Amino acid sequence: MFVSILCKDRNNKPNIQTHETEICDKYGFRGYSYPAKTSQTKSVKNKNSPDMKTYYLSKPDVCPQYIADTPTGFRIRTLKKEEELALDKRFSSLILLRHGQLKIVVQGMETISVKANQMCPIPADSEHNITSLESSEVLYLYIIGGKMNFCPRLLSNQLEKEQHLHFKQITTLDINPVVQQFTNLMTQYLHDGLFCYNVHRIKQEELAAILQLYYPAEKLAAFFAPLQLGSSDFPGKVLSIVEEYLTIEQMSERLCMSRSTFIRQFKTYFKESPNKWLVRLRSDALLKSLLRSDESFPELAERLRFSSQQSMSTFCKQHLHGTPTQIRNGEVSVTITDNP
Repeated sequence: MFVSILCKDRNNKPNIQTHETEICDKYGFRGYSYPAKTSQTKSVKNKNSPDMKTYYLSKPDVCPQYIADTPTGFRIRTLKKEEELALDKRFSSLILLRHGQLKIVVQGMETISVKANQMCPIPADSEHNITSLESSEVLYLYIIGGKMNFCPRLLSNQLEKEQHLHFKQITTLDINPVVQQFTNLMTQYLHDGLFCYNVHRIKQEELAAILQLYYPAEKLAAFFAPLQLGSSDFPGKVLSIVEEYLTIEQMSERLCMSRSTFIRQFKTYFKESPNKWLVRLRSDALLKSLLRSDESFPELAERLRFSSQQSMSTFCKQHLHGTPTQIRNGEVSVTITDNP
């Protein structure tokens, strides 16, 4: 549905109201494109369907729901061979390849090839590169809200299980005939200039409904797992690998982020630097192991990822104020905290 609101002046000529926003609010038309004050209604032949005309108004500058210039909703792009597709890395995306072939490299994951009529998810904040291996047409979605909202009765438990198992690798999923029809219609909308936020949000919900109707729950759960653990669940990602005692570089690579992005996200969610947090975590783990277990020092050094037993001893003296032997023998007064 496309709504425009026009009134006539004293000479019975179309004239744009000076308070379009109030009018649209009053009659419930928020989210539909309406004109700027100098716009006029136009009729233009549809290039993709010559027998059809589109009736539109010039770019609706006064409409807050106009998203053509923002990384939100669906987009269509034609790529030449070896041309790159540069996505806004702040947002999770879904690639739906209509024609051609793409090579997708995501830091920390295996390189994959996406063929015509296949889909592929791209997690938010991931360092990635997308290159066309031949002339390609790509429909892609900047996922509104960061996640596809599936019916909780059908997929919630499966997604919760799969997201911790499969977020480390993106995969492809074949586009079936129904999804292909969806991409055809969405491509038509985009070519005709339909960039209303409300429409794109509804089409995203429609796509989710189509997918859960025609694809097995376990396949969808594994496919969307990298997006379910998006930037909004950054703490969950960190805590899922915390017991591996990785370095900042290793953690950022595991989460498919650059070092700077990882540090910025970490400070946002944990309210301290990752260096300080990791030292505290390792200190607490070392202290508890020395006082509560019989692990040998070489075993402790290996499990807590110290480069050597000597390195562990140096760390122990610096942060726990005694050698491992002194702490285990009770020669140094220390306090154990259960929440590092």
